Parts: sequence; structure tokens; C-alpha cells
Amino acid sequence: MTQENKPPQDKVSSKFANGPHPTHVTRVSLDTSSYDEICVNCDARDEVLGGWGELAFPCKKQPR
Repeated sequence: MTQENKPPQDKVSSKFANGPHPTHVTRVSLDTSSYDEICVNCDARDEVLGGWGELAFPCKKQPR
């Protein structure tokens, strides 16, 4: 794949727009009233108003 055909790394792929990136292992936090979804590896959280926040991007501490 040439450089010009590669998708930009800083944009969220529409493939994952409706959920967290598949590299995250998530759990639901019952510590808050908003039921946050949190990655158990990197502690990334979804956004309060319904966005996926850092969970939309690849996990920074995914197991290799």
C-alpha cells in the first residue's frame, strides 16, 4: 500500500464509530451514575455525552 492510499492515523475510522476500538478490553464502571465504559489495560474511558473518546482509538497498552 502506498503512502497516499493509507488512511490517516489521527482520524477515527467509521468502522469503529459505533463502538470502542477492538484492541480495548472494556468493563462497565459502576462507580459513577453514568455507567462509564473503561479499558482495563489503559484506563481509557468513553465520553460523558455518548462519544467513545479515547476508546475510539487503538489501545496504548494492548498486550503484544
